[in-house]
Order: sequence, then C-alpha cells, then structure tokens
Amino acid sequence: MNIQEQNKINELLFRLLDNEISDSDLVWLNDRLISDPRARVYYCHFMEDTGALSLRGSTSAEEVRSGVENDILGDHFWQQMGEEEKNAPALEVIPDTVPEAEMAAPVIPRKPEVRPINKFSLAAAVFSAAALIFIIAMVHLAPSLPYEAATVLDSVNAQWSGGQSLEPGMRITTHSRPLRLLGGVVKLVTDEHVELVLEGPTEFHFVSYSEIALNYGKLFARVSPQGVGFSVATANSRIVDLGTEFAVVCQINGDTEVHVYKGRANLFAGQKSEHKISETLTAGTARKVRYENSGVQEIALEEKAVVREIDSKAEMVWRGQSLSLADVVGGGSGFGGAALHAGIDTVTGRGIDRLESIETRFAEGGYKPVASTPFVDGVFVPGAEPGQTQITSGGMTTQAFAKTSGALWGYIFNGAFHEGTTTPRHGLRLEGMAFGTKDRPAIAIHSNQGITFDLDRIRAAIPGLSIRSFETLIGVSETVGQSLRQEQGRSFDDFPAVKKVFDAQCAKVEFWVFVDGRRVFHEVRSSADGTGRVHIDLAQQDRFLTVAVTESDDTQAYDWALLGRPELTLESAEK
Repeated sequence: MNIQEQNKINELLFRLLDNEISDSDLVWLNDRLISDPRARVYYCHFMEDTGALSLRGSTSAEEVRSGVENDILGDHFWQQMGEEEKNAPALEVIPDTVPEAEMAAPVIPRKPEVRPINKFSLAAAVFSAAALIFIIAMVHLAPSLPYEAATVLDSVNAQWSGGQSLEPGMRITTHSRPLRLLGGVVKLVTDEHVELVLEGPTEFHFVSYSEIALNYGKLFARVSPQGVGFSVATANSRIVDLGTEFAVVCQINGDTEVHVYKGRANLFAGQKSEHKISETLTAGTARKVRYENSGVQEIALEEKAVVREIDSKAEMVWRGQSLSLADVVGGGSGFGGAALHAGIDTVTGRGIDRLESIETRFAEGGYKPVASTPFVDGVFVPGAEPGQTQITSGGMTTQAFAKTSGALWGYIFNGAFHEGTTTPRHGLRLEGMAFGTKDRPAIAIHSNQGITFDLDRIRAAIPGLSIRSFETLIGVSETVGQSLRQEQGRSFDDFPAVKKVFDAQCAKVEFWVFVDGRRVFHEVRSSADGTGRVHIDLAQQDRFLTVAVTESDDTQAYDWALLGRPELTLESAEK
C-alpha cells in the first residue's frame, strides 16, 4: 500500500464516520480491506486512534480528524518540529513585568465545578470501546470472502484436473481450491493488469489480485505500472515485482528458480514469513532457492526457461527464442517445421525441396515474388543487369551492386552443403564447426543471389511480440581451402578469374544487407578471413529485410557462402 492509497483510505474512513461515503467508495474501501493485509492493519490503527480520541473528549468529526492525523503522522511531524527548533533564532527575552492596572484588579477565587457523571454517556463509551475491539478482532481474524481476481485470456492445449475447463473470458477467484493445469499453457490477466503465463504441469491459486501462490510449476509474469508490487509466493520464497518481466520455476521438491528478464524484483528467501535472505535482482540475473535450507545460489539466466507468450489463433508458443530465418526459408514458421535442404529457386522464385542441378546457371535480372512461404517477399539475382536492381515487391531498387557475371550455383536453401562436377557433396563449415544442423541452422546462399523477407507478415504471425534486430554469422566455408589444395596441378589458363582463386587459395564474396531498400551493411570477406558477425537493429516501421551475396573476384567459383544462425531477435511488444 503506497502513500496515495493510504491517504485515500484515510479520507474514506473519515467519510464513513461522517456517514457521507458514496456506494462506489464503500465498495472500493471494502475491496482494499479484503485484499490487502496492510490496509487492514492501517484500518485497525485508524480505528484505535479514532476511538481513543473520542474517549478523550473530542466532540466533532473535525477534531477527530485532526487528532487522528496528528497521531498517525505524528512521528514525522514532531521530528521536523525538532529540527526547526534546533535551527530557529533565539527568542527575545521580555521582562517579567505586569501593568499596575492589572495588579490592582481583585482576584476572586472560583469553586471547582463538579459535574455529575452521565451514565448514558459512560455506557455509550464502554459500548464504543467494545465495538472497536470487536471490529479489530474481526478484521484480523475473520476470513475474507472469495472475490474475482483474474481473467483467462488464452490457452494452448490446456488440460485441467477434474475435467474442468477454463475458457477465455472466464474469471478466477481468490481463496479457491488450488487449480491444477496438467498440461498445455494458459494466459491470464489480473485485475491490476499483470499478465501471467502458466505452463503445465502446475498448481496455483490466487491469494489476491496482487498475489499468486505457486505450489509447483512454471510461471511467467509481465507486470504493468499499475500492477507494481505483484508477488509470487512459493514454499520457500516470495518474489515481489518492482516493474519487470520475470519467470518462476518451482520444482515438486520445493526448489525455486527466479529469472529476471526486464526491470527488477525483490527476492525473499525463507520458509513462509520467516524470510532469512532478501535480495534485489536486476535484469539478466537469476537465482535458485533450495527448499531444505533456503540457501540462495546464483545461476545462469535461461532465456527459454518458461513460455512467455502464446496465441492460439496463430498457433504460437514463445519461450523467448529468436525466430530462425533458416527455418523460414525451408518453409517453416521460424520456430520449427522446416524441411532440411528445402528452399527457393532464385531463377524462378518457386519453392523446391532439393538441389535440382549441380551445374552453373546464368540468370537474367528481374525480381521474382515467392508464393511458397508468406514470410519471403521474393528473390533476385543482384548485378545481373547494370544500374538499378529491384529488391522488393514494392518496387524498391538499389544501385549498390556492381555488374556481376550473373552466374550462380544451386538455390537459396535451409542447410549448408555444396556439390559440384569435381567436388563431392560435403557439409560447409564456419569456425571449425559444421552448419546446417538443428543446433547450428544456416542458409546456403552462394554468390549472385539475394532474398527479401517481409517483416510485416512475420509480425502478423507473432502477436504480442516485436522484432528487435537481425543477427547472423557470415562467411565463406572453410572447406574451400581444402578443396583448392586437393585440386593442385589443374590448369585454368582459359579461365583467368578461376585461376585467380587458385593462385590466392581462397574465394572472395561480398555480403550485403538492406532495410526497406537502404543499405545498412556491406563487407568483402574471403574463405581465409574467418567468420564475421552482423547485427542490425530494426524499428517497428521497417518492413523489408534484404540479404544478398555477390561475387568479388569476377567469378562465382568456390563462393560457398553461408549465413550461420540467421535470426530475428524478439521481445515482448509494448502494451
């Protein structure tokens, strides 16, 4: 309870005493007393002070108001008065003299007035004191009635115990039996606009609309400014939000993990109310509280510890992971489902699932829209024609590309391999590691090919999330050097560009990145240079992301270029 709420409760209690409180204010006051233990304690102090002042003889509501405010705020007031007294200038001493006229006036002593005790007033006072004690006892001891605290927003494959079903729009009350989510995911929002995502198996119940008890399971909380102070109670800890996004993982054995993704949160570790340790956690930190001894251990933050966002219509379940563009090229959603080696033919724009020819092809210019996946806008051959090259379906063009040979190998696909007339199929490598795997996805995009992604269509498929940046590794496969060494002795006198590659013992390409037609990245890199990294921040209004690779040594021979782990990093959308 903050100072604004305390002041409001204070004013409403005075209105209640004066019988001037409105029905809506009475409902609000009753709700706060039921849901907030601190408000109940404040109410008891208020009534105790009011009753004491009434028994001391205050006769008006204004006098009671003044007395209560002085008692409640007295410590701070008198501390300030003490400081003023220390710093105040010395008082002028006035001589202790009395005018002669006053000294001459006769003094007539008065008899003390003895008033009879009013038995009715005494009885009323005794009754008021007894009523006050009863009210205080009831506030402290009487169980509060259940009330609605949260609403179901969405669910994906949710299975509840007892055959019950909580559909979107249904309300959840406090002090009900613990709810058991056996499987699936459910998203809730409290009446203070705190979004909660719970993943089964989990057991929980609402203590109030500002507190949830988690017996076991996984929970993610996104707290709005209105909901600051929301808390999650487990068997051995309490996490109090300070404006944040955090996850709580509570094991069956009682161990609790806390992962803070944004903002700050207070962690209180200890059995029930006997908190032994308190610590403020900041974004990017995580802690584990052991059940047997309430010991707190620093652990690594897990970005994918819990489900953070769901949307049943879009069939989206998001755990904080990035969206894989390699998966998109292979026909997937960005979160899985792509076929390995599936991709897009740069010459025609059609989706294909395998390498159809190992021969070098020559393509004409022109932008080719892609219909096989909604997240790819189109493909093109950069520099196939001099001058402007179209790089989006909206007609955006660039003059950045120099004239190329227009020669290309293969297609743009989800994976990393090469196969040629003199080179057997083999996996491509960056940083000494094979790519095109589940753990190290890649897009094979050999030189003189370009692809454009439609960010708006991707955003439409991930409601509740926003795109933060584009990140990828770039490089020409390390296997180029090995292949060149194996072919020593071959003559390329008729192919001066290829001879240049053999003489240098490396292949060289140019990597390009455009956002809405404007160039944001360009780098020349050879197979001997190792791996580079690209990071491009993206704004909400950016729509088209274009990536292209062109030849840099007048030939596409051995230009086995890769985008390693190409992904869009995501975050929760601003509410």
